[in-house]
This record gives sequence, C-alpha cells and structure tokens, in this order.
Amino acid sequence: MINFPVTATLAFLLVILLQQTQPEMGSLGIAGVSSACTLGFGLWFFPFSQSLWLWVEHRFHPLNDEDRV
Repeated sequence: MINFPVTATLAFLLVILLQQTQPEMGSLGIAGVSSACTLGFGLWFFPFSQSLWLWVEHRFHPLNDEDRV
C-alpha cells in the first residue's frame, strides 16, 4: 500500500526532472531511464514500505491486553 504511491510519485518527479534538464534525450530515452529507476527503487523500497505499513497499522490499531495473550 505504501510502496506503489511513493514509487509512482518519484517516477513522475523523475520524468519531469529529466524533461526539464535533458530535453535532447527524447521521449524513449526518458521512458527507459525512468522505468529502470522506478523498477530499481520499487524493489529496493519494498521491505521498508512493509515496515512503514506495519508501523502505521500499529499506530491506528494498538494491541489490547486480549491480543497479547
């Protein structure tokens, strides 16, 4: 739940950044670079996103005494 929005937002920002700084790269080059970076970041960030999700879940639904038994 956390990995996709973070990765998609960073991919969008990367595309905008590449369009502004490397206009001679072309659409296919920008798509290739951003796809490779998005795939790499998504795989790298996956375990961290699971940890963040568990933290958020625990903050909204803390354990009761009944849950600890």
